[in-house]
Amino acid sequence: WPKAKWIVYEAVNDDHLRQGQVLAFGGDAAKLAPVYDFRQAKVVLSIDCDFLAARDLPPCYVRHFADARRIAGRDGDAKLNAESMVRLYHLGSTPTPTSAKADHSLATKPSQIPFLVAGLAKSLGVPIQTLATSATGDTNAQAERAWRKPVADELNSAGPTAWTVVGREQPHTVPTQG
Repeated sequence: WPKAKWIVYEAVNDDHLRQGQVLAFGGDAAKLAPVYDFRQAKVVLSIDCDFLAARDLPPCYVRHFADARRIAGRDGDAKLNAESMVRLYHLGSTPTPTSAKADHSLATKPSQIPFLVAGLAKSLGVPIQTLATSATGDTNAQAERAWRKPVADELNSAGPTAWTVVGREQPHTVPTQG
C-alpha cells in the first residue's frame, strides 16, 4: 500500500476554503483540512460558521467547545472562574446554534460579511488587501462599531489562543483561521 492515494470527490466542494488557506498560509495549504480543538482557544470568532450544529463537521467540535465553556467539573476546578471559559463572538446572517451560544453576535446581510471582516482586520492592524474596506448598501454602522470593538480587543488580548473559524459559504478572500 505504499503507493495508495486518498482521493475525495464532493459535488458540493470546499474550493473557497482551500483558496482561502492558500492566501493565508501558502500553496501547500490547499492540501490540508482545518481541524479545530476548541479546548485550546480562549476566544473564538465564528464568521458565518455554525460549528455547533455539527451537520458536516465532526461532533467532537461541539464537545470540545462545551468543555471549554464549562467552569465546574473541569480539571483544576479550584483555579477556574468565568474568565477562564472560552469567549465566542459570531458574525452571520441567520440565527444558528452557534449564534445563540455567542457572547456577542452580530446579524447582518451575507453581502456585508466580507466588509465587516475587513473592518475588523483593519481594527486589528492586519493588512488584508483582498477585501474591500468600505461597505456598500445598507449597513448599521453604529451596531457594527459596537460589536467590532470588544471583538478586536479580545482577539488582541488572546494572542495565539484567539481563533477564527469561517463558514464554507464565505468567499475565499475572508481569512480562514487566525
